[in-house]
Amino acid sequence: GTATVDFTSLDTSTYKNFKVVISSAHPATDDVRMYMRVITGTDTVHDGTDYTYATSGHRQDNAALDGNSTGAAFIDISPQGLGNGNTENSSFIVYLHDPASTTFHRLINVISGAIDSGGKSGHGATNARYGTTTAVTGMRFYFSSGNIDAGSFKLYGIK
Repeated sequence: GTATVDFTSLDTSTYKNFKVVISSAHPATDDVRMYMRVITGTDTVHDGTDYTYATSGHRQDNAALDGNSTGAAFIDISPQGLGNGNTENSSFIVYLHDPASTTFHRLINVISGAIDSGGKSGHGATNARYGTTTAVTGMRFYFSSGNIDAGSFKLYGIK
């Protein structure tokens, strides 16, 4: 049980891009979303409204799982509300592109799958943007409410 998972001090001298694999994330609170923020400078978690995102996906009953924001204080990487029942969980693959760049806005791509509080599975694909040219030094993951009860969070550098 922890409120956040942070990856700080990305090794941008060795790796140009980064991938985070989140497996079997399980929330303590039912029907929540997985959020992401970037970290800049000396461990400053950016909570301004410079995030935009668009998500598209489907649930097993073919219900559309679409979402977007044009100026949020976070990136919602969830395809749907996440369940906290005994077997309900979610998994994500997050790509952060060229975080050290100060020329372009940062692009973040996410592939996700989750089981909602009704036991229905769904998938989604998200494209997000951190809309400043400030270099990104890390990432924070957290649920919209409550703690992260379980899960594996792994960071990989991509040359």
